[in-house]
Amino acid sequence: MARATSKDHQVALRRMCFDGRGGLNRDAKLIAIALKRFCRADRTSLMFSPQTGMIDPVATAAAVARREVYDYLRRLLNLDDYVEVNLREDE
Repeated sequence: MARATSKDHQVALRRMCFDGRGGLNRDAKLIAIALKRFCRADRTSLMFSPQTGMIDPVATAAAVARREVYDYLRRLLNLDDYVEVNLREDE
């Protein structure tokens, strides 16, 4: 098997996540909502130490890395801002 390109990854992820109308299927929406929360996509990545109240550089780096993964998946799925903003658990 040839080495997969980022385009191959994009096509595969879209096949898994989109329904016939071009929207996220139910399972993909559940995962996207969980990842949005876990990766702090709607909050700052700046983390503070609970003991000192000062910026925690290690926790901040971890939060930035999580956000980078979320942004990568969002780019692969080509989710527009409207879809991303409206990912909510109450649906």
